[in-house]
Amino acid sequence: MLPLYLYIVAGFLLAVTVGRMLIPKIILISKKKRILDMPNARKVHSSQIPRLGGVAFFPAIMMAYWFVRGLFWQFNTFDAVVPFEDFLFFTTGLMLICIVGITDDISGLSYKCKFVFQVVGALLLVLPYCYIDNLQGLFGLYAIPAWAGVPFTLLLLVALVNAANLIDGVDGLCSGLGVLIFSVLSLLNLLAGNAHLALLGACAVGATLVFFMYNVFGRKLKIFMGDSGSLILGYIAAFLCLQLVVGAQHGHTVPHLTLISLMGVVFVPMADMTRVFAQRILSGKSPFTPDKRHIHHKFLQLGYTHLQCTLMIVLIQAVYIVGNFLLADRVNINVALLINIVAMVVLVLSLNARIRRRERRWL
Repeated sequence: MLPLYLYIVAGFLLAVTVGRMLIPKIILISKKKRILDMPNARKVHSSQIPRLGGVAFFPAIMMAYWFVRGLFWQFNTFDAVVPFEDFLFFTTGLMLICIVGITDDISGLSYKCKFVFQVVGALLLVLPYCYIDNLQGLFGLYAIPAWAGVPFTLLLLVALVNAANLIDGVDGLCSGLGVLIFSVLSLLNLLAGNAHLALLGACAVGATLVFFMYNVFGRKLKIFMGDSGSLILGYIAAFLCLQLVVGAQHGHTVPHLTLISLMGVVFVPMADMTRVFAQRILSGKSPFTPDKRHIHHKFLQLGYTHLQCTLMIVLIQAVYIVGNFLLADRVNINVALLINIVAMVVLVLSLNARIRRRERRWL
């Protein structure tokens, strides 16, 4: 019997290898077929860039995952924490999200159409009775019935998928956050006793890391992930988070893992989306109307490069992860949530103040 970590490392390396093989070919095909992201007033790039990088995610992640899982099944005796049917529903939903994303990247889809398919994808994750049934004191609530837990879970899943989609605004940001978040989720699942989810997270890290290198450091081989990539990453993150919550509800948990600590793992993209949606609604616009209100736009307005923006936001997310695990067993969950929100509000207000000072100097 081989050590467990070798299978996880093998999944990571295989995903890296498949991604490394696919992305250059996708770039060439995208250029040949003119499937390019065109610059405009809302975009932060000034040249035509291939935008089908996300196409590599599904085969790289799933080929690596299912191959290594097959090896694990063949040579090891194990007790899977997550039922096999959960993975079947997940794979079906991921294929659906992938098709929707690719269609949007090639021919375009309305936000209403994408939203409907995101809800369907979320339903597939909830179908095998996987939903949040205990809020652990959040808003004064503990155990909640299915009629409340299922819609609440769907809302969070769709929100996380959208958050990943909307944070993809500068080079390396979505993939950089993805590498961090998937690494943490993989480790948490490993500690919770579910090697298969840890393996899935490791495969996601591998594929995302390869894309990050092309997206940030590519010259002639630069590529964007497009909606296909961000939706896939958001969907996988949503699945891993949900399985951690459901596993904890059935006794498969790790120290300091609570709803608030898990929320901290994805807090920056979720909080940024919530803030931007609220500002758009208060301005009388649709929450899906594109603009430049996101946190990465604020860093760009201060003169930072794409890579500097990415590194700072990833660092902020890392601070939230560590901070929430430290808070998990020390303060009330509602107090912890308030601390998270206040910290983000202070950050945004300080960025806005710096932007105003910078603009006054240029007058």
